[in-house]
Amino acid sequence: MRLYLDTSALVKLYVNEEGAGVVRGASHQADVIATSALAYVEARSAFSRRRHEGALSVGEYRRVIHDLDEDWPRYLTIQVVESLIHEAARLADVYRLRDYVAIHPPRRLRPVAGSVSPSFLPRGTGPFSALPAGRV
Repeated sequence: MRLYLDTSALVKLYVNEEGAGVVRGASHQADVIATSALAYVEARSAFSRRRHEGALSVGEYRRVIHDLDEDWPRYLTIQVVESLIHEAARLADVYRLRDYVAIHPPRRLRPVAGSVSPSFLPRGTGPFSALPAGRV
């Protein structure tokens, strides 16, 4: 199974919040997990916001950043190309989507030759094989 994670779903792999169990369960079943290259910046921003709001301790914040950095090379990363930016802008107008949300719908992420990094996360590896109970 191929699984696409937008930023809000990606964050659930690293932080316990509503829906995290569903996302983690789906990730266990995935042969390939894909996300937009923009999700890295957005996830780091989400972790930083949680840290400054007090939802993550300094140690938890450092750990989720480390875990994301360790896992990132194994994701199939959809690069943002000019044609995707223009299509996302059109979708933002039509559907009144906010900021980068228009970039994420997987049906809109069509690989362009040379734009997709062939990084695969095989089933049973990374944080998806056995999430420790202490995971934030």
